[in-house]
Amino acid sequence: MWKLTSPCTLKKLLSKQSNQKVLLKMAKQFKFVLSYIIVLFAIVLMVATTADAYDCASGVFSGPCWAWDGEQCRRICREEGRVSGHCSASLKCWCEGC
Repeated sequence: MWKLTSPCTLKKLLSKQSNQKVLLKMAKQFKFVLSYIIVLFAIVLMVATTADAYDCASGVFSGPCWAWDGEQCRRICREEGRVSGHCSASLKCWCEGC
């Protein structure tokens, strides 16, 4: 059994136990949040990989592909036998349906 010599000892013991409970609860919450972030990252990575798998860079389009060149990019991609095309943020012409 516990030997308590003063009321302060009891307070210290109770505060240690409550601190441990709080720390355990925080650890569980951290593990949950971390696992949620990992799963979310994996889903985003899979979606991004799948989206890139259906697009390929045009082999005919030359130069930077600006937003106003979208129609030219689409036309060239159709001539290459693809479904359509679009300009990317990296100024490349990407054909869809590869």
